[in-house]
Amino acid sequence: MAIQHIDAFFDGSDGNKIYERCWLPEDTSSVKAILIIVHGLAEHSGRYEHVAEYMIPKGIAVGSIDHRSHGKSDGKDSEFNSIDELVEDLHIFVNLIKERLPDVPLFMYGHSLGGLIATHYVIKKQPDFKGLILTGPALKIADDISPLLIKVSGLLAKIAPHMKTITLDGNAVSRDPSVVEKYNADPLNYRGGIPANTAAAMNNGIKEANERFSEIKLPLLVMHGGDDKLADPAGSKAIVEGVSSEDKTLKIFDGMYHELVNEPEKEDIMNEILTWMEAHLG
Repeated sequence: MAIQHIDAFFDGSDGNKIYERCWLPEDTSSVKAILIIVHGLAEHSGRYEHVAEYMIPKGIAVGSIDHRSHGKSDGKDSEFNSIDELVEDLHIFVNLIKERLPDVPLFMYGHSLGGLIATHYVIKKQPDFKGLILTGPALKIADDISPLLIKVSGLLAKIAPHMKTITLDGNAVSRDPSVVEKYNADPLNYRGGIPANTAAAMNNGIKEANERFSEIKLPLLVMHGGDDKLADPAGSKAIVEGVSSEDKTLKIFDGMYHELVNEPEKEDIMNEILTWMEAHLG
């Protein structure tokens, strides 16, 4: 099926240029739902093109942005000061999508940091989405990431906000060596140390999200790799236990790593997402 591509920039919440990608079928009248993908820390929206290519023939349009200081958007080194900055940029994009394809049902899918952002988005904006999908959401920092860093990041953010801390382990993203190789070589992925203010913003965002899970009422699908070394599966268990949603599903995939849609079983994972979305379009 022929796919339309939209590659453009829009003004973010404080005037910074935010890059967007949209994947649409040639005949947009065939679109039965829109999936908004919210990517993770130190990566970019282009890494989800294979997800879009899977969804388009099934009538699902896909849109995504590069968060500020990620990918092609303004800023550098994956640096931001609060989750709210990212939520507001995302909100502008959601409204752009609604203008382009009015009255089409929306789902939001957040991965890793994107899962944290999507969680905040749903709590703070209370959108009329058909559902929220999370994979490997960063709702609890994994024990493999220095506990000392977690404790001191708030202080570092005040005295040395741009100071570089840990670097994400590329080997932890997938069990597929070709994915790891591409991840490490991708010039749009940030492979340096995470700035202290980003670490602090994430820690603060995780704490706030955990305190407000009960404000989520949307249907919820959460999936997590059982051997995820970047985001603790306990965070996924906590959100499913904490939300007010009656329609909620948790799936832990034993042996799988952080990026479920980039694991060797990615076709099964994408089919799980698609099947769940289709069941919620009634």
